[in-house]
Amino acid sequence: MTGYQKHIVISLILLFILAVFGCKEKEIPPTIVAKVGDRVLTEENLDSLLLFTNNKNKYKEEVVRDWVDSEILQLESREKGIFATQEYLELVNESNKRIAIALYLRQLLNEQENNMDEVVLRNYYEQNKDELYISNKAFVFNRASFSDETKAIQFRSTLIESDWNKTVNVFSGDKSIVEFTTEKFSYDYQIISNQVRIVLNNLEESETSIIFETQPGNFNIVQLIRVFDPNSIPDYEYIKDYVKQRYFAMINSQKYDELIQDLYSKYDVIINR
Repeated sequence: MTGYQKHIVISLILLFILAVFGCKEKEIPPTIVAKVGDRVLTEENLDSLLLFTNNKNKYKEEVVRDWVDSEILQLESREKGIFATQEYLELVNESNKRIAIALYLRQLLNEQENNMDEVVLRNYYEQNKDELYISNKAFVFNRASFSDETKAIQFRSTLIESDWNKTVNVFSGDKSIVEFTTEKFSYDYQIISNQVRIVLNNLEESETSIIFETQPGNFNIVQLIRVFDPNSIPDYEYIKDYVKQRYFAMINSQKYDELIQDLYSKYDVIINR
């Protein structure tokens, strides 16, 4: 092999190596969904984005496209000098103030919720019963779902002769269990399954349903515990979360007013009009 031929061979080898390494540098790891410049969207980031309220009804592809569009527009706006404009800086400052206020208030008000007293909530419920009526029909019920009809039959037979908790304990761990729901409080309109809604509306309190399918291979038993008609007042344990929500809305409003009054004095506020 002549010196010239050797030179050609070595050059080809070097080009091959550079091509291989060049391709590897451009490869995108499987955990990265999209990349814009130095910014990357990972599978973990995408999962977080999908949890946002604005994204809950979107497909993954739409969320990825929105992220890419946002990134390239942000880069283009930076290149066009938007980030250096007075209007942008004023908006950023105003946004930062609102974020700081929101975080401060959340921290302040969360302290109150973390110190929740069950006795206080119950007293609030008793003192404000007349305001805690419900507008829609509601049910309290137990529900068991099985993937095996034979197991569902056995569960129902045991339940008829015993009570719910004992029956659940007997069958706990069974591989055919799809779901156990105990003393669930639900408004009529919240019940997604039309079959479950129909069954509940045709049961008497304390009555157990026959076995029925909500979908092929899903065998259900429902036991109705209580029915609350519109304008009735459910027992505390069934609307505890609602009671808590109303109570803290009241407390937070009072606390906010007190805070503002204190801060008016602290920062020597004068309103000249």
